[in-house]
Amino acid sequence: MSFSDGRALCFLLHHYYPQFLPRSEVRESTSGSQRETQFNADASLDDSFGATMTYNLGGKQDKQRFEQLLANERHNFKVFHAKVGFANVPSHFF
Repeated sequence: MSFSDGRALCFLLHHYYPQFLPRSEVRESTSGSQRETQFNADASLDDSFGATMTYNLGGKQDKQRFEQLLANERHNFKVFHAKVGFANVPSHFF
């Protein structure tokens, strides 16, 4: 698990304040989770973030699936920031 897709931050907040962030609000399917379960992390080196994005997910190219995984990551960060603001926890601690 990585901090780069928002899951770790959300799960930390859920662990200490489950009333603020129920586990059901965390989207576990992210590009990071796909790298962990579907293919060797070295395969991510084949991706480029320029105009020629390869959308490499376990050896097959799937732009729509990749976009959904990124949307899940954005959702995790938005939920985390919304909950941290609601809980009056200073965001500079995270």
